[in-house]
Amino acid sequence: MSILRTHAINAPITKPENVWAEEMEKAIIEFSREVDDILRNNQPCNIETTTVSKTAGNKNVILVDATSGNLTITLPPAKIMEGAAYTVKKIDVSANTVTIDGDGSETIDGATTKVLSTQWDVETVTSNGTAWYLI
Repeated sequence: MSILRTHAINAPITKPENVWAEEMEKAIIEFSREVDDILRNNQPCNIETTTVSKTAGNKNVILVDATSGNLTITLPPAKIMEGAAYTVKKIDVSANTVTIDGDGSETIDGATTKVLSTQWDVETVTSNGTAWYLI
């Protein structure tokens, strides 16, 4: 017999029913938050490779080949992307740069842009609903 069942059979209920319900509701809410965190942090990577400047979309990993010239990856509005994260990586050996640019006047760790200048430079940014932050 499980501990829970033994407890339920042998122990009298000493708390009012509404207190049990409140505690159960709190436990369920906490469990739901933990499941959401696990799912959010373990989402599969949606990877794309680009050779042109573009606005980040539904792919959360962007590999950028800037061989042909300096490129810019513009982030979508932070307001509509709260909790989202993008990873941008420069994959070519050229001297050209890849610029990560917040939407409009939005900032990334307080700056309007973040520049990747050498091969394998990588940055991950996430939105809090107001601005973008380097992780």
